[in-house]
Amino acid sequence: MTERNYKYRGFGTRVFAGNEALGNLRAEVERLEAKKAFVICGQSISKEKKLLERVKNELGSRFIGIFEGLQTDSPAPVVEEAAQAVEKAGADLIIPVGGGTAAVSARAIAMRIGEQKSFHEMATKYPPNQLPFSPKLSAPKIPIIQVLTLPTTAMLRSGAAIKDMDELRRLELYDPKTRAISMIWDTEAVMTAAPGVFLNTCMGFLGGSIRNLAQPSPIAIAHADHVEVFHLAKKYVPKILSDPTDPEPRMQLMAAGYMINRSSEYDSTDQPRANFSILSGAGGSINTRYKCGQGPCGAVLGPASLRYSLPAAEADLATAARSVGIADISTTDAMAAEAAITEIENFYKKINQPSRLRDLGVPKEDIPRIAEDTMIHFFIRHDSRTSNHQAELERMLNEIW
Repeated sequence: MTERNYKYRGFGTRVFAGNEALGNLRAEVERLEAKKAFVICGQSISKEKKLLERVKNELGSRFIGIFEGLQTDSPAPVVEEAAQAVEKAGADLIIPVGGGTAAVSARAIAMRIGEQKSFHEMATKYPPNQLPFSPKLSAPKIPIIQVLTLPTTAMLRSGAAIKDMDELRRLELYDPKTRAISMIWDTEAVMTAAPGVFLNTCMGFLGGSIRNLAQPSPIAIAHADHVEVFHLAKKYVPKILSDPTDPEPRMQLMAAGYMINRSSEYDSTDQPRANFSILSGAGGSINTRYKCGQGPCGAVLGPASLRYSLPAAEADLATAARSVGIADISTTDAMAAEAAITEIENFYKKINQPSRLRDLGVPKEDIPRIAEDTMIHFFIRHDSRTSNHQAELERMLNEIW
């Protein structure tokens, strides 16, 4: 294995998982010496009265309010409304209850209150013909303790992508101080999500592990996480539908979501890699515009984005295939790369996911606008291995329409 140079960002987030894990909330609040805890959640969680009562009971006199109106994709006006409620209450702790929407909104709220700037002022900037940059947000931020019900890959991030309702584009905010101090995976709370909602959150794990393993020389500190996520996803994601009352698949996939986050916290300084950013860029644009869900969107775009990266990423995809055991050293790179893509396609077929853009409600005439949106995505500007030409992206999108 070739020696690698890289930087890894570790963090001290505490995780409490299992039956009655929510019982650790009070001690964590006391550890932070917080006096005013404000709960935020979406409309689906607002109907889970038992869960919210358990949260309130753990907080006791420290509970000072709740905002129950968060919405999918974190529309900026809604997040602003929530931020005003949190600030007005004088909160010194934010407790998001739910999945990605709650986790992302909490970080955006912490930035909005801490910096006293608009979301547009804080958002990543995209100057023409230059690399994007994120403004430095130096002010202290309200700490966050998450009570998660879904295995969102947003759980451990330090950024937030909220929806600009005027442009129908994402506003990307970044501040590592907003990473959750603690997170709670309580079995009863995790079982509140409908099977379809839970599936939508984690169905991309298998394909994501393949993409993360697709690099010439793996980083040892992350390699095992990527391999384990592949096997956890392959075993447990289909069981979300086939065994909907069994908590084990959900709790295993909560761990997989955490590992995806943890394993992404490194930067390689010496080796380009295929980051397949077309998937996240086009996926973000499509999901923002048509509200089709990140899971189904990834099912359509995932295999296509891998083929889009060929032949440049052929050897990298072959490495991924061999890492998870769907190819071996006797398999040619071309065959191994195809085996990786086929594995993902078959996985999505097994859980009855769409394979065409038209199935997501995307009008064919919108493809040029989607391609234009995609080309300003942060990671595409930094992608050194795949083609970034808008015309080629339009061709790919037309092929899978």
